[in-house]
Amino acid sequence: MNIIKLVLLLTKKRNFLFIILFILSFVLKAQTPEHRRYGRKDGLNTTGFIFDIGQDKDGTIWLSHNRGVNSFNGESSKSYGKLQTIPEQPTLRCFQGPFGMTFIGYNGSLSYFKNGKFISYPTNEESKNQLRRGISFGAKSYGENQIIVSSRNGCFLVDSLARLTFIKENNDGDNGGGVFLSNKTTQPVGFTVNDSILSLNNSYSLTIYDSLFHPLYSIQIVKTLPSKYDQIYTYWVGNNNFAISWGNHLIIANADTILQHRVLDHKISSIAVDKENTLWAVKQSKGVYSFPNGDINTSNFTEHFKTEELTAIYSDEEGGVWLAAYEDALLYIPSTLYQLRNTGVYSKISAILVNDEKTIIGQQNGMLTIIENGIKTQYDIGSIVPDIGNSIIRELCLDSINNELLITIFDRLFTLSSDGRLSEVKQKKLFDGRIRQIIPSRFGNNYWLVGAKSISKIRNGKIVKTLPNIDYYIYRLLEVAEDELWIARKDALWKYESGVYTNYASKHDMYKGTIEDVAILNDLLWVSNTTKGTGVFKQDTLIEIFNNEVIRFSKVENDTLWGICHGRINKFYEVHDSIIHYATPLSYMITTEIYGFQIVGNLFHFVTSKGLISIPRASINKIKDDSRTLITKLELNFKDTLVQNYHELSYDQNNLAINFHTATFKSKKKILYRYRMLGVNDEWRFTKKKSIQYVQLSPGEYRFEVSGKNHDGVWTEDPAHVSFVILPPLWATWWFRLLSTIIILSVFYLMYRKHIKKVKKEQQIENQLLQLESKALRAQMNPHFIFNVLGAIQGYISEGNITESEVYLGNFARLIRMILQNSRHSFVLLEDELKTLQYYMDMEQMRFANKFAYHVYLDENIDPSFVKIPPMLIQPYLENAIVHGIGNSNKGEINLKIRQEGSILRCEIIDNGVGRKNKSLKENPIKAYKPLGMLITKERFELMQGNKSNKVGVKVEKIYNNTSESNGTKVILEVPTK
Repeated sequence: MNIIKLVLLLTKKRNFLFIILFILSFVLKAQTPEHRRYGRKDGLNTTGFIFDIGQDKDGTIWLSHNRGVNSFNGESSKSYGKLQTIPEQPTLRCFQGPFGMTFIGYNGSLSYFKNGKFISYPTNEESKNQLRRGISFGAKSYGENQIIVSSRNGCFLVDSLARLTFIKENNDGDNGGGVFLSNKTTQPVGFTVNDSILSLNNSYSLTIYDSLFHPLYSIQIVKTLPSKYDQIYTYWVGNNNFAISWGNHLIIANADTILQHRVLDHKISSIAVDKENTLWAVKQSKGVYSFPNGDINTSNFTEHFKTEELTAIYSDEEGGVWLAAYEDALLYIPSTLYQLRNTGVYSKISAILVNDEKTIIGQQNGMLTIIENGIKTQYDIGSIVPDIGNSIIRELCLDSINNELLITIFDRLFTLSSDGRLSEVKQKKLFDGRIRQIIPSRFGNNYWLVGAKSISKIRNGKIVKTLPNIDYYIYRLLEVAEDELWIARKDALWKYESGVYTNYASKHDMYKGTIEDVAILNDLLWVSNTTKGTGVFKQDTLIEIFNNEVIRFSKVENDTLWGICHGRINKFYEVHDSIIHYATPLSYMITTEIYGFQIVGNLFHFVTSKGLISIPRASINKIKDDSRTLITKLELNFKDTLVQNYHELSYDQNNLAINFHTATFKSKKKILYRYRMLGVNDEWRFTKKKSIQYVQLSPGEYRFEVSGKNHDGVWTEDPAHVSFVILPPLWATWWFRLLSTIIILSVFYLMYRKHIKKVKKEQQIENQLLQLESKALRAQMNPHFIFNVLGAIQGYISEGNITESEVYLGNFARLIRMILQNSRHSFVLLEDELKTLQYYMDMEQMRFANKFAYHVYLDENIDPSFVKIPPMLIQPYLENAIVHGIGNSNKGEINLKIRQEGSILRCEIIDNGVGRKNKSLKENPIKAYKPLGMLITKERFELMQGNKSNKVGVKVEKIYNNTSESNGTKVILEVPTK
């Protein structure tokens, strides 16, 4: 009767579902928690009995067993035995010592594992004997270079030279003494077991000592007498409390008093406390007890693995629990906080709806269960509508106005009234595939139904509106305003507004492809893309991206967005324009679909294909993950090298290969890593590989950093790192550079001096050229030439030939003007120089009464308006051809041929005169004239040759006829151009 009243009282409370689960946890004492089983297929080859489990500072799990030791990193195992320094006989203890993972063998041997190899402690007969007898109660690291061992002989310290120092000695080997170190302090807590005082009364006393091994108090144990040979196990519980197991006695104590004492039905072979403060006690028979919150007197304890013979237990740094099973197996429980409840109505759940008044559960077999006011009502919808076939209940929605429940099964919609009447909402095959969503509209008493390729609005159990057909699969719908919707589709993100669909794929890459879900929080648009992750947008501008996180958004609560991804609950909120993200695992073992969750009060209710998980809100983020990333291997120029924090390398040791590993046992998938090499790239890069190569690194300082993303979606807190300095080669050292700089400066100084000399010489040549140009000008305007010109003009005037005299005088004026203009420049245009020569030749032709003809041949590839040459170089040789070549000949001919060869202008002056050396020249009336212009021009050529790299100058060649008689002269001028 009292039980019935208690049940009725509980049913009046809220959150009835959680109360039922809580009651069931009392009833079902024997449970098998979600766990993994590792064995031979995972490389574990212990052949029988595992004595001890430990974990090193890098996170690797070590097993001591009857054939040596094994290491296990969650992916692979390695055995150490006869080929190593590990003794061939069983190894009974393993723990993280001051120098590395330390092992105590059955024969008293002591060794530790460091930098990939085993190193033996030196031993003597005394140390071997004490260690052989001291393995009973265990050992721990103590101080900087010692270990502390608890044994039946007492407690003693062992240093790196295997020297023993007794802290508390017990000469009676049948009695016990022990010590353990907490995880919080390096101070030991000691104990001894003594039966000499109360042995006649079958009683024992357990004495507790302080860190100086002064006795504090004794525990009198009279009933259910343990054997004096039973093992004593101790463990730090927290809050300065510790646990002791001895036989079937389990004790919680501190330095002042006994807090709890419980006598169990079975003897205990090992104890441990996990990060959730659950106390685990392995039975010597089969199974293991778990006591939540370290409360050994509670009735809410559970017995796990009742058919397994277990030999050792260990709680790792991630909060997981390891159990050694006798038949060569290792059991791993990542967390007991989020365990599935697969009992009765709570199994095969596919949908759930919870509020303060009722709990509604839909199952995969079409069963619908409603719990209200302690009364459970069930509906077998699969039997009511037998033609459904696939009868999984996918969506539940409560119509509060009409007091009806909306239910979706595949592509059909049903309503369940308050009086239990089930009706189907008739529609003309609008839903091509299962109904994916049913959500209340924010405007009016309407509901949106989202099918595979259709969207409809219902009211009062009838479809009142259907949006235009959609030709691509829909995943989710989000109502923004009345007649305004965001649509997550398989091809892109779409928007429906005022009857118009808009494809957003062109606005950003995150909008392209399959959109899993869409949400709005604080005017930010959240888009989940199956290949690109989840992006956060503000007015189509991407402000945050979460790579590899494909999130199904479940609820917007105040300023927080909740979502489901890879078996984790994701929490997002905004702080100072930054998005804060935290992911918490629901259950580390879940490998099937999670349909969603609801938050009611202080409870989270998660729906999975395996069952229901209901946990208090305060449990979220409770476990701190201490997984770490390690650099496991380093290759320099393809050769293995011992990994150190700092490496100094030569310039040719610049090919690096770095292997790394994240020591986490929670994740069953490939771990995502991020890495960077400071000195090469400061930005993080991402990979699922466990090795990175760098080729041909330049001399300099580098720091490689890498971290892994654990199962919770959080990067390991402290990235693993290794630093390198690649020294420069000899020619890149500072002193070599200084010496080289001095030499280079000296060379530059010498070159500078040479350049100054060259400039001075060029300046001197330039001055000489100016002087010669001035002389050339005077030569062209010599009084003899002017006298002849004026004489010719006077002759024309005397003869009354006024027209000829005017032409002659005009040409003379133009010639003088052009000579004066050209003399102002070192280079003139070829066309101006040709005009000057034309005026000169015309005047000479008139002066000699047209006794010779001249022709100018200009190569068609030459642009005379572009090419520049020094002035007054050609005229002296034309003058020489007229005066000394043609003379008084009546049929003289002069040809000027010009062509360009690179930067040189080749000018050929060809005449058919007798030449200066011909005898007829002696009768020339102007024989007294000396060719001063040619001498000046020759000197100018010589100066220009010294000032230019190109070859310039003048060559004179005689022209002969067939009878080898002189038939004229060819003068070749090689003139520099500009």
